[in-house]
Amino acid sequence: MKFLALTISIFLISSATQGMDQLTFTTQDFGPFHMDSPAGVRGPVVDIVNKACDEQAINCRIQLFPWRRTLQLAQDGAVNGLFVVGRNPERESWLYFSGPIVATEYGFFVPLSDQKNYQRLEDFANFRVGVYGPSNTSRALSQIAQSLGSLTLEMAADDLDGFRKLNANRIQAVYSNKSVGIYTSSQLALTNVRYAYSDRKLLYYIGFVKSSTPKQLVNRFNEALASMYLRGELQDILLRQGLTPAKPSSVTEILYGQTGK
Repeated sequence: MKFLALTISIFLISSATQGMDQLTFTTQDFGPFHMDSPAGVRGPVVDIVNKACDEQAINCRIQLFPWRRTLQLAQDGAVNGLFVVGRNPERESWLYFSGPIVATEYGFFVPLSDQKNYQRLEDFANFRVGVYGPSNTSRALSQIAQSLGSLTLEMAADDLDGFRKLNANRIQAVYSNKSVGIYTSSQLALTNVRYAYSDRKLLYYIGFVKSSTPKQLVNRFNEALASMYLRGELQDILLRQGLTPAKPSSVTEILYGQTGK
């Protein structure tokens, strides 16, 4: 009898889930925003995504892969969304965006043993600089290299490689997201790394694949994000992890990721 009751319960749960709208997200190991763990993908942005899905009764699944595969799955329309992402014109051609979630910045890390006061980009001329890519970060550094004309990029498939080399004085700097660099240095227990120069501010978003995701479903998700923001819950989740919530200029920007609908 107990077995029959359990079977019926599983059937009812499965049937209810099948009737719900669904979103499949893919992401990467990108602490402190989201990271792998024995219990699965975790982190403040994961918490935000899951809460938004729960509020709209959307059955959401989050998969973690290396960034290149994450990006390829999204570009192929094999998933509905990916996070966190910066915005650029190329991505806007194939992604819808949430409102801005996190305010962050890119900048240069140098060895702690290097105590120079870096005040302008020209101070990094002729440097060998590690960067994670291909990514928005490496794209930004490439622009810097073009403007300086004398900076060597050393691109790696993850953030760990560059920071290990920097700690060992094998390269002169790493260009990275500030929060990611601080988190990575802490996780690797690196003692010869410091943040030396803030280059640019940016915002992180959740992206939705236009070819595989109905706009109406994106709007519902963003409505949940807007409600969380207006209640202060989204901010609380980020602040508990030492991250800076984005400050949208209007409710319209929260809902649609832009100042106008």
